[in-house]
Amino acid sequence: AVVSTQSTGDTFEIIYLYKTPLAEFQWTNLVFYHVYLIFYTSTREGGFWWSLEKNEECLLLQVSRDIDDVKDKREGVLRVSPKNSWYWEPQYIKRDSCWVKFEDLYRFLILDQDLSNVRYNFATENCKGFAKIIFDKTANNKRWHYVI
Repeated sequence: AVVSTQSTGDTFEIIYLYKTPLAEFQWTNLVFYHVYLIFYTSTREGGFWWSLEKNEECLLLQVSRDIDDVKDKREGVLRVSPKNSWYWEPQYIKRDSCWVKFEDLYRFLILDQDLSNVRYNFATENCKGFAKIIFDKTANNKRWHYVI
C-alpha cells in the first residue's frame, strides 16, 4: 500500500511482535523463526494496522485497515502456506503500548540508524535483531529478549 503524507503524522498506539516458521516443513519454531512487528494507529478516518519487517531483500512496510492483511500476509501472499495452515499460523509473541509517530520511526530507521541498508546475516543481522531494536525503541514498558 502507498503511504500518504497524511499517514506520516499518525501516532502508533500499540506494538506487537509476531513470528512465523522460516521454512515450509519446519516442525518447531522455538529457536528458528521469522519475526515481524505490527503497529496499530487510530485516526479520524478509522484504525490502521502496519507491519514492519526485515528480510534478506529489504525492509518491508505494509499498511491496511484489516489486521489480517498485515499479520497473515506479506505483500498479499499468505505468510504460512495453506498446506501448513493446519499446523502453523502467525504466532503472537508480545505487545505493549507505544506513542511514537510514523515520522519519528522513519527518522530513527533511515536517518539515525541507517537501518535502510539491509545487511542480512542469518546469525547476526537478521529479523530478530531488527525487531528487537524497533520494539525496544518504541515500546513504552517492555523489552524483548530472544534466543539467538
